[in-house]
Formats: sequence, C-alpha cells, structure tokens
Amino acid sequence: MSEITHGNFFSGSGTWELAAKLCGATTLWESEIEPFPVSLEAKRFPEAKQLGDITKVSGYDIEPVDIMTNSSPCQDLSVAGKRQGMTVDSGTRSSLFHEVIRITKEMREKDASEQLRMRGSVEYIRPRLWLWENVPGALSSNNGEDFRTVLEEIARIVEPTVSIPRPKKWSNAGCVAGNGWSIAWCIRNAANEGVPQRRRRIFLVADFGGNRAGEILFESKGLHWYHEEVRCSWEMLAYSIAYRIAKASAYINGRIQSASDRSEEIWLPVTGYEGLYEVSDRGRVRNSENLIMSKSLNRGYETIGLSKDGERKTEKVHRLVAEAFLNNPSNLPEINHKDENRANNDVDNLEWCDRKYNANYGSISEKNAIAHEKPVIATLPDGTEEYYSSQTDAARKLDGSPGNINQALNGTGYSKSAYGRTWRYADEKH
Repeated sequence: MSEITHGNFFSGSGTWELAAKLCGATTLWESEIEPFPVSLEAKRFPEAKQLGDITKVSGYDIEPVDIMTNSSPCQDLSVAGKRQGMTVDSGTRSSLFHEVIRITKEMREKDASEQLRMRGSVEYIRPRLWLWENVPGALSSNNGEDFRTVLEEIARIVEPTVSIPRPKKWSNAGCVAGNGWSIAWCIRNAANEGVPQRRRRIFLVADFGGNRAGEILFESKGLHWYHEEVRCSWEMLAYSIAYRIAKASAYINGRIQSASDRSEEIWLPVTGYEGLYEVSDRGRVRNSENLIMSKSLNRGYETIGLSKDGERKTEKVHRLVAEAFLNNPSNLPEINHKDENRANNDVDNLEWCDRKYNANYGSISEKNAIAHEKPVIATLPDGTEEYYSSQTDAARKLDGSPGNINQALNGTGYSKSAYGRTWRYADEKH
C-alpha cells in the first residue's frame, strides 16, 4: 500500500493530525501561528513541517498531499460573535478560509504539471480529498450566503465556472456534486461521540476526483474508538474523526479494485475492536502486534476469537470484512457469499443483503442466472434512461452490488430503487 500523506491548516491542538496518525497517514506539514499550539504540535508531531502564517504560504512551494484538512477561524461565523462574515475582501479572521482555497488550487496546479512532466499523463491530482470543520453558524451566517460561498469556492477548485444556488435555508446535512467532484456536509455533536460536552460542529468532505464524499462522511460505523483508553476530550474527538480519514485513505489506495487488480493487502480496524485487531480485504485478521490470527470453521463459515476488556467473543470473519470495507446505506442485516463458498471472505466475494435474498441465493440463483444477465434499463429522477447489458454490468459501472439492483428489479428489497435510479428489464413495456 502506498503511503497516504496529509496536510493541515489552522492546526490548534492537532486533532486532525492525531486522527491521521491513528489511520496510518503521515502528516507532512501543518500551519499554525499561536505559540502554545506550535510548541505542542512540535512535541506531538515532530515529523510534520511547520509552515507558519497561512497568508505567506504558497501551494507551489509545499509538498502535495493526498488529504488536506482545515478548521478555518470561526469567530466571524459563530452566533456568539458579531457575525461579520467571511467574504474574501472583508479582512475578517474567518475570511482566511479563502487562503486555503488559494493554496489548494496552487498545489493541484503544481501536482498536475509535475505529473505531466514526469509521466506524460495525470493519474489523479493532489489533494484528492479535502476536509473542513467549523461552527454550525456557518450555515446561517450572512443569511446563508457564507456557506454558499464555501461550497462554491470548494467546487471551483475542480470546476472553475460552477455556480451553486442558495436555498432559503441550508439543511444540517446535504450533498452536492458536479463534473468530477462531490461535497457532503453534516452537523455532529461531540456528546454523541463520547465527549462529555455538547459541542456541535459542521464536518465537510470534498472528493475532487469522484462522488465518494457522501460515502466517506455519512457512513457511521467505526466512529466510537477506544473510549475507555482516551485521556482527554480532544483525543476522543480525534478518534471519531479518524474513521473518515481511514475511509478516504483506503479509497485513495484503491481498495475498490477487484481482487485480481489488488497487489497489496489492505487493513482496516475491526469494528468494535479498534486498536486491538485489524481485518484485511482478503479476510485475514491480525492483532495489535501484527501477528496473523488462526481461524476455525463452523458450518463452513470462518470464525475467530477476539478479546476485549477481559471478555472473549467468537466472530464470523465475513462479517468483520463486510463491516470494515463494504458500504451498507440501507442497513441490510445479512452478508452473502457470491460464489457460495462460505470460507471465501475476500471483500469482492461479499455483499450486504436481506434475509429473503440470502435464503434464495444458491441453487435457485442458478436457475435465475439467465434473468440476472438480461439487459436492464435504469431511469434517473430527471427521466434520463441508462442501458446496461446486465445487472452485473450495471453494478460494475456504478460501483455497486448486483444484489441491490436485483432487489430493485424484483421488488424484494427495502426500496424499489437503487443507486438513485428506478430499474426495469429492457424487454419490459414502459
């Protein structure tokens, strides 16, 4: 797995840096001007270069990173302040947000130029993922215009002419997307993450190379990390943020590739056992000392014994893999082995499903194989129709599961739609 790199602006106590470290990412640089936080970060993260005053930083001069984070000043957006806003020429502390935008554009321009010069082509431009944290007041500041500006300026990093309209009121959670980019945001309360205080904050994720922002931000599993071992509230919050960076890191490293394309094993924390065990995309489990653990077979399923707080439980390996690697937005309860081999726990062989789908798989699925390969048509909300040669073809192109599409086609799932589309067989009358 290639090293995931991280950079942060307005570092403060170093929450973003700790979250990145917990996920195995390396913070190459950080920016802060207050003396105490600077000295604190030098002790906690000595490997990170301190850039100092953000207004004097050039994106052309610093090393590009995969993930860029920032918590730009909130004083002029907060309901507790004078709410002077963040317009680019206002001179307010909150307007320093635009410096991050400037540096991001410069960095991406530099990275694209370097790749063209060295390789003759551009694979993906860094930073690929961009994360922002601020106060909820940003949604209502300047009658919502400030948050509209936030979204539009971030989107224009990739699509310079895009225009984002302002609604009557911004919702507490949402997602916008355009040509090669996506942005998702939501408000989270630190009290819900185990911190003994009410501290509501906006968290925003931007994917500058696709539509993964919502998946990274809204996926809820793996948020509560090390609660008994955490020493202070800022570290607790870092654990809750860490899963976002872990997903972003795994995505950048190509964990969505098929098994035949993956050259290296990818490891993520076991949900509920973070810091104690990790599971790989190939179905192996290791402990905190990186020792691969032995497994047993129970009715054909691989199982493994895991211990926490003096209590030992037997867990099914395929569930550990699915919970770590597979998105489950519909909260489907069961996991299907696509090749019907219960001991094959490679992530590509697993899919979330409901009880009916799982029970009817196997020999019955063989009888329905022809139906599964029939051409299908997906209809978008605006009426646009997309043709796919089969359910498998549709799932591959939409980075989804054939099972979810099959459920939408046959009415066996929780919804008649899948992946924002309604489905029918091509030979059905419309």
